Amino acid sequence: MFRLIFLFAFSILGFMACAPLGVTVGSQVQDGQSNPVATIRPPTSSEVLILWNGDGQETQSIAVIDAATGGLRTRLPYGVLNRDQSLLYAATSTGDGTATTVRVLDIPSGKVLRSATLEGSFELTGETALSPDERLLVLSRQFSLADRGEYERTPAGESTFAVLETSLDQEPRIISLPGSFEVDALYARGDSLYLIEHLQPADSGNYQVRVYDLDKGKLLPEVLGDGLKQVVSTMSGTSLQQVISSDGRWAYSLYLNQEHGPFIHALNMAERWSYCIFLPDVEKDDLSRQLFWSIALSSDGQRLYAANGALGILREYDLAEVLNSTGSLQWIDRLIQEETGQLTEQTANGQGIPHNGISLSPDDRFLYILGGRGICLVEAETLQLMGYFPMDREVRDIAVSRDGNLLYATTSDTSRDILVVDANTGKIIRTLREEKMHHSVRLGN
Repeated sequence: MFRLIFLFAFSILGFMACAPLGVTVGSQVQDGQSNPVATIRPPTSSEVLILWNGDGQETQSIAVIDAATGGLRTRLPYGVLNRDQSLLYAATSTGDGTATTVRVLDIPSGKVLRSATLEGSFELTGETALSPDERLLVLSRQFSLADRGEYERTPAGESTFAVLETSLDQEPRIISLPGSFEVDALYARGDSLYLIEHLQPADSGNYQVRVYDLDKGKLLPEVLGDGLKQVVSTMSGTSLQQVISSDGRWAYSLYLNQEHGPFIHALNMAERWSYCIFLPDVEKDDLSRQLFWSIALSSDGQRLYAANGALGILREYDLAEVLNSTGSLQWIDRLIQEETGQLTEQTANGQGIPHNGISLSPDDRFLYILGGRGICLVEAETLQLMGYFPMDREVRDIAVSRDGNLLYATTSDTSRDILVVDANTGKIIRTLREEKMHHSVRLGN
């Protein structure tokens, strides 16, 4: 079952925002009455913020800063975080591409806990590179620009992966497959590597999901989803976002498709089947608005939320209703109100596109949804819009403090600011500043 809400959106001074009718801007209300808010305490000294900056893996780095003072703790290379954000896995290739060093680093100190070197040039391609149980790490062969161009022009290319134990005390397993493959997910038990196989012609966007059985050491002939092929209209042809259930059984990948609208590919990694959840196709041709789609999963894995603050849409799925591999979901739609506003020129040009447009509070009680220069507060159980927090600039990503009292928001402008926001009232408490531009924020230990 899913519930669908259109968030009340309006245009103020030419920017897009979302807010409910009858809600006082900048406050939290319920049933027309203002609620008392708790006293906000500063974050503990052990709480740190993990910031990503740069536009790609070659230029991207990570800054770890103190959440209370904004002081820099350490600067780290691009990598993949473990589930509790206490470790970073990083891979660095030599200049001549003959070897790759894999390191496991402590957060927030940046200390190298262990490392290993393997032959060849490999890279970590995102969070999917680490299995949910944190036992395995998969790296993909890294191409130079010249090699990649030749590879994409050749129908019978080859894809190479290295699978390592995160203990780094075992020899890596090297997997080479004919064709164009990329990592989709690793099953928690470590016996299944799920791959996206891109089909020819290369610019068609057609793909299918395959399984490489790590125990048997071979690519299985079956195609997941009954051979269903999707056309994904993103520049890279990969998913926009992916979330993994806490038990490691399910992977939910968000895709954009300008022909059919956005959808979520739901992959059951334990039983090796998948299905698609199709999202509203409102303004599917407007990429600047479609890029606002984001997904979030409740901690128990039973509820999946999809939101688009630029379109004023929030959808909730009750995943317990999925009884079989057909993906048939019953649903109930509830329309509050929608009024389409105008995005700023900055947002339309991609500068204001959020890195993550929806976040859940640690106790799963509240949703925070980005919409232009504002944050919508929604009660997760009822999907009631409880407040709208206007910001003085566009926000790209938000993280919620461990006690749920603070929001940390990265901004889309060139100020390099991190806004510290009262999660109850939306008031900006203070502003932190980091040396480099950043697009994403996580909370570390």
